[in-house]
Amino acid sequence: MISLLRKWFGKRTKIKLELEDKKHKPKERIIEFENNKTIQKYQIKDRRNGDVNVLMIEATKIRKEKGYLKAIEFLKEIAEEYIEQQNTALVTCINKLIPYMKREESISYKETYNYLENIIRRMPKDNNYYLALHVTMAELIKTRKIGKAIKYLEHILNQAEPTIDHFNIIVKLSELYIEIYEQESAKKYLQTAQMLLHLNMDRFDYIKKQRKWYEASSSFCLIQEGESNRIDFLFNKFIELILDTAIVLNPIEIELFHERKKLYYNKERGFEESNDFISSLEIFNILNKKDALLEELYTYTFEEIPQIIGLTKKQLNYKKGDPESIEEVREKMNFLKKRFDNLPKIEQGIRQLLKKYIN
Repeated sequence: MISLLRKWFGKRTKIKLELEDKKHKPKERIIEFENNKTIQKYQIKDRRNGDVNVLMIEATKIRKEKGYLKAIEFLKEIAEEYIEQQNTALVTCINKLIPYMKREESISYKETYNYLENIIRRMPKDNNYYLALHVTMAELIKTRKIGKAIKYLEHILNQAEPTIDHFNIIVKLSELYIEIYEQESAKKYLQTAQMLLHLNMDRFDYIKKQRKWYEASSSFCLIQEGESNRIDFLFNKFIELILDTAIVLNPIEIELFHERKKLYYNKERGFEESNDFISSLEIFNILNKKDALLEELYTYTFEEIPQIIGLTKKQLNYKKGDPESIEEVREKMNFLKKRFDNLPKIEQGIRQLLKKYIN
């Protein structure tokens, strides 16, 4: 069984690999607490050196306790800190802030649009990391008219030769075209996005982007007719799940993997109750085999994949406080430098699994 998308795209085109520009390597995603007016004003207790994730959790707490307006005020102040520092954590902050502004009834679309437009205008032009903010803008524009969101992103894309920094913009364009059932345009952008990925990328950035690509590809399969496209939907959805897990297969923080595994088994994460998954099983008359199929998929994902990508049993079962030698710590650090070249073998395993259930 070969994915129809793979037939179309063929072997991944060999393109000139781009070296990451060290000059623009993102700064640490922190805000120093010492003498920081914003931190003192909001009396933040969790002081893990101002990590952006801590601050976003704080924003959620403020929203729940005091409402959207107070949370928006907090996030805007944090955003200004990031802008002053030219800190790339601004992207995470804005992606939290804009949805809050959209939900706050007293804030108009125009006010939100103007705010985000001003943020984008103030970003350094020589750091492509901030291109991600254009996806946020497209999401906002889409709430008014999807066609305008497409034109906006295509305008950004046409300003320069696409690079890996444009990946999220390109995938978002494919997703927007999928929403309006424009198959050829969606297919074109999926092809472009896949060709930009290469194994010399940061390991976890590569996995994250591949996961995003498979997610979009599964949606692409649903706007096409025929049973073969439903098989491809299942194939892409299963690979997406594995990559979603591989993102947290980090021996330095292996507890995150076990937390994600628990979420899947508790049905708090995943697709097993989605209408698209259920209807796909019904097409092949295997809905009665759903539990068995998922059990095999989860066993493959959570038991076999860690071994396939090179984690030892000790690394997988490590708990904080367990004794470990300097050499074992060094092995964990070296793992993070390895290329994620396991995708072909993972795909082969999923093809075999689907072939077992779908004749």
